[in-house]
Amino acid sequence: MTIAKKRLAASLALFAALIVAVVIAALNMEVGSGRSAVELVDYSGRTVGNETALAVSMQGGKAVGYLCDGKRTGMWFSGPAAPDGRLELASSDGSHLTGKATKGHVVGDARLFGGRILAFDLPEAGTSGVMYRATGQAAGKSVDVGWAILPDGSQAGIVNRNGVRSPAPRLGAVRTITIDGIAMPVMRVTGRFPSGPVKEPAPGPTRPGAPSGPVKEPAPGPTRPGAPSGPVKEPAPGPTRPGAPSGPVKEPAPGPTGAVRLSGGLLR
Repeated sequence: MTIAKKRLAASLALFAALIVAVVIAALNMEVGSGRSAVELVDYSGRTVGNETALAVSMQGGKAVGYLCDGKRTGMWFSGPAAPDGRLELASSDGSHLTGKATKGHVVGDARLFGGRILAFDLPEAGTSGVMYRATGQAAGKSVDVGWAILPDGSQAGIVNRNGVRSPAPRLGAVRTITIDGIAMPVMRVTGRFPSGPVKEPAPGPTRPGAPSGPVKEPAPGPTRPGAPSGPVKEPAPGPTRPGAPSGPVKEPAPGPTGAVRLSGGLLR
């Protein structure tokens, strides 16, 4: 191999190594917490002033937050998590939660609809989960239950029944909650899975290829190949033997009752 070819091969090998390094760095892009962008990181604690419980979960470039005082306030936030750890989350009522994850903490504030501002500095939590949720229907009302789990094991939860809020029962080890006599599954909430319980699929076919919905009975029709559709008609009255005239058989007209003339005279 000539010197020029050796140099070219070395240059190509170096270029390939640089490409691999760039790809690995992109896949393992660090967020402000010092974690991989796809890794699940949870934070929980109380807002400054010990007013309200707050939990935040980040994963896969997304984040979810739950703000709860255990009395009347239970608010979900969701939005993007930037690679540098910045959060821009919003709730359904127009409230906003902004912050930035640093190593071991997430710091920021929640600006609630109406002007209230709650600052926070939350420590990183363990791996057991900081937010849980149950949703369903009970007594004809839509029910949404949320919990924030704090580092000391305490928790704050709210039951939301069509906008009417009340304290939630304590969440135990069994991940099922009964509200108004209806049992609902409780699911862990993370940045990647913010919606809580998995929804059951709509009713459909019970075997591959079967049509959806109830099975329809076939319309009335012939019971043998080639038979005409509809009820079988009786044949019209007609001759009962070949060559017989159609219609009823006529009796011969009565003949004379008097004398019969024969050749040679009368027969009486």
